[in-house]
Amino acid sequence: MDYTAFNYLIPAIQQTTTIQEVLNLFLEGTKKILPHEECYFLAHQQRGFNLYSQEGLLKESIHINKEQKSILSITMKSHYSMLSNDVKQSLLYNPKIDNVSSHEVENLMMIPSILPHNHTLLGIFIAYSSTPFQKSHLEKMERFMEYFLELFLEHKSNLLEIDHSLFNPNTESLSLCQESIEKLEKKIQISQDFFSTMVHEIRTPMNAVLGFLQLLKEDETDETRRDFIETAISSGDMITLIINDLLDLSKLETGEIDLNTYFFSPLEKLENTAKLFFHTSYKKNITFVTFFDPNIPYLIHSDPYRMKQILNNLLSNAFKFTPEGGTIRLEFLYQEEEDSLLVNVIDSGIGISPKAQKDIFKPYKQASSSTSSQFGGTGLGLAISQQLAVLLGGSLQLESQEGKGSRFFFSIPCNTIKHTPSAIYIPHKQQFQVKLFNLESDNEFFERMKLYFERVNLPYSVVEKEALEELKELPSKAFEVYVLIKTPSSNEHFSLEHHLQGAKKQLLVIETDPLITSPSYPENIQAITLPILPSKLFEAIQSYDPSQQQKASSYAETPKRSQTILIVDDNSINLKLMREILLKLDHTPLLAESGNRALEILKEHPEVTIAFIDQNMPGLSGVETMIEAKKYAPSLKLYGLTGEDDVQTEKAMIDAGAVAVLLKPLDLPKLKKALLD
Repeated sequence: MDYTAFNYLIPAIQQTTTIQEVLNLFLEGTKKILPHEECYFLAHQQRGFNLYSQEGLLKESIHINKEQKSILSITMKSHYSMLSNDVKQSLLYNPKIDNVSSHEVENLMMIPSILPHNHTLLGIFIAYSSTPFQKSHLEKMERFMEYFLELFLEHKSNLLEIDHSLFNPNTESLSLCQESIEKLEKKIQISQDFFSTMVHEIRTPMNAVLGFLQLLKEDETDETRRDFIETAISSGDMITLIINDLLDLSKLETGEIDLNTYFFSPLEKLENTAKLFFHTSYKKNITFVTFFDPNIPYLIHSDPYRMKQILNNLLSNAFKFTPEGGTIRLEFLYQEEEDSLLVNVIDSGIGISPKAQKDIFKPYKQASSSTSSQFGGTGLGLAISQQLAVLLGGSLQLESQEGKGSRFFFSIPCNTIKHTPSAIYIPHKQQFQVKLFNLESDNEFFERMKLYFERVNLPYSVVEKEALEELKELPSKAFEVYVLIKTPSSNEHFSLEHHLQGAKKQLLVIETDPLITSPSYPENIQAITLPILPSKLFEAIQSYDPSQQQKASSYAETPKRSQTILIVDDNSINLKLMREILLKLDHTPLLAESGNRALEILKEHPEVTIAFIDQNMPGLSGVETMIEAKKYAPSLKLYGLTGEDDVQTEKAMIDAGAVAVLLKPLDLPKLKKALLD
């Protein structure tokens, strides 16, 4: 950031006559670079401190006991800036000292203002926010404070009336204080390093356990043993989830999570997330209804990974707390006036009491003490999701009634470029004649289908079940489409198979039975299976547009030849797992336990076409290995491997030449897809 942009303040500084006026200018400037709800300046005076509000007004004079444990006292003694997100979890936070606001504090930042020539403490800038602060916010504020102080000293230094003999810190005391702070920081760093190391030590064997379990599941035909394996995989996934939640919470509390925002297709990214939960809905006998607004812009600017993380947490909770036979609705609605995306997760589960709702977004908090033992979980998911939603520019909210279900919803800005088209475009839509059968009026899918047609202004009419006889009449005219929603009960009530087999009309069947994955119908009948997604729905409808029809293509895959594939990982268990997977897929694996050994293998084996390279290795890292590998084999296809779902790691590996980065434990379908691409 170019801080010379604040030079416009110079004339105003020159005209000031009081410190209060200067503080007012300073606090006005902070609003342009720091997101916060409240800020204050605690000015050092001879007999205490004067507290100035964000409007630059003197609020009160206060005395602070520097010997009491608090974040503020540490800032004063050490002259170090302090950042603390979710202060209630901080061992240093002292609300009687650190909270100078009249409101409850969630996240705080304190930055000392120091005279550069003699290290005199002029005061402390204090900011509070419900939005988690990031380290980048702290660094920007520190640079702005330094720059503003330079302007002040250059153009209005005569306003400083400081008794230097009173406020110059004792050099010996300051040295001891700084030494204590350095020891504390070193101790904290050692603890953080130990925690990080232990997490890796736990996650590495867990990745291998899950990988080998997936291999066993692939070949297991006995239903009982297969069920045992699936249970073990689910338990391992839960352990991995807890580890990732703890890491994320730690990063959020210290402001270390940075967003990776870019333009992406929300339908493409978020449809895939919804698909993951349809197997769960079938196993728990829960009706899962989705609606993706077709008017969502084709591209939005945000962080898709963090959006998916929030969505995964909300859907996991919804399925956890919704009993068998219940309903869960997932809705993505585009709010055009605000250019924002509203996401609703609505369940018919156990609901949350008004008392529990007050703490539901706090770490380690659940609706009741029995929740964890009955349903599992750590109570971290909602706390993390709330802070991520805030970082994305929105907030996560809740509406719930005990015993009747809950609605969790968040709205985030889309940051759409002007004139960006909608995700779904239907040419010639006014020519279509869509007829939607009303077989069961209380059907959730029937209501969603009407909403889809209404949102894209596609002309349609509702026909009653008696119109089924029309299906056996003369073939449809151009653009005429009949849409029928088929449920497990509707076939029994209306003898649908009889009408479908004799149908001459152009018919689109919506299969809502989760057991049906590949229905077989005559050529004039198309079928869509769950999940009902707008991309599938409107692509099927447009296929009845004569101008859009194309000759049928053969999608038969040509057999892929066996490839020689290099695997680079310093963990022998991971190497063994990858080796078994590749052998099972009829490929030839070559193994390397370091980046240097990988480069030697590439020299010896020019037939290697693909390399999977782990990031965290002694010696050459994954990124460094990729850069060197490209020198030996420019056409080599590279894939990164990492146990940490970290945006910066993924970006670094992509920049080094990786086609994609696969997360450990490896997902077999993704690995197979990578080998086929």
